[in-house]
Amino acid sequence: MRPRTFGGPSASGAVRKCHILMELLDHVDRLILPLVIDEIGMTGDREALGRLLTIAEGDLPNDAGEFLRVKAIEAWAEFTHQKH
Repeated sequence: MRPRTFGGPSASGAVRKCHILMELLDHVDRLILPLVIDEIGMTGDREALGRLLTIAEGDLPNDAGEFLRVKAIEAWAEFTHQKH
C-alpha cells in the first residue's frame, strides 16, 4: 500500500488537486513523476485522461524513463475502477 500524499478521490477539491498535479508534471524531478502520476489517477478527474494516454504512448515529460509509461497506464486503469 502506498502513502497518499495528496489524499484520495473522496477528498474535497480532487479536481483542483488534479489540475495542480498536471501542472507539476513538467516541473518536478523525474524521480517524483511516478508518485505524481499515481496521485493524478486517484483524483478521479477525467480531464487528466488525455495527458495520461499521451504519456502511456511515449510522450514522456522531463526525460522520464519508460517506467512512467507503466505508471500512466496504471493511473488510467484507476479511473476505470472508480465509481462516479
